[in-house]
Amino acid sequence: MIDLRSDTVTRPTEAMLESMREATFIDRAVNAIESFWKRD
Repeated sequence: MIDLRSDTVTRPTEAMLESMREATFIDRAVNAIESFWKRD
């Protein structure tokens, strides 16, 4: 039997969580949508 649950069962370490919190995420599509809705 193949166990495919590993990505949903394991928990991130504190170092992983810190990396995610500090990561810069650049998505031009999201930025364009946010800019569109922020304009007056």
